[in-house]
Amino acid sequence: MLSIMGMVDYRMTDMFGINVKAGAQKKYMAGRARGCRDDREFKPAATVALRYLPNKSMVTELRSHYGLDDGCSSRGIRTVWENSLGLIWSITDKITLAPRAGYYIHDEKEKVSKTDEYGDTVRFGLDTAEFFISTTAEYKFNEHFLTYLTYKYNNTQYKYDDDRDYDVNEVKFGVKYTF
Repeated sequence: MLSIMGMVDYRMTDMFGINVKAGAQKKYMAGRARGCRDDREFKPAATVALRYLPNKSMVTELRSHYGLDDGCSSRGIRTVWENSLGLIWSITDKITLAPRAGYYIHDEKEKVSKTDEYGDTVRFGLDTAEFFISTTAEYKFNEHFLTYLTYKYNNTQYKYDDDRDYDVNEVKFGVKYTF
């Protein structure tokens, strides 16, 4: 995923701050999950985080993220909300650990329905709730360049179809450069 975001970080007091990001995100998928051309365009995204800083090495963060998915993989317009509570702990100047827990809500605007063999209408909306826990470890090489490793456990629950619920274990490794 590629994100182009503008950010404002405002410190209200010594212990409280707010962080706001807004911009666009573009996702890349391969294989059968590739989707269509609309899935590879930039979509609006925004994040608001309220931070509590009890000391210099620890930050507690309450975050809400909004994204829009408008492509064939979501069968029309779908909004994605993520709400989470996390802790950012700077163990040293170079090492940071960040556990987080929260949930996503995916709201599809277009629903799919069909009639079963008894004549009843059955809805197949992919409205979902995803509950997650994650841990990220970061290593800073310098003030601009860092590498990270994330483990995330997800439990996905569909609103209209109980037997399709599933669990996901995800591991990500990446690099980040800040201008």
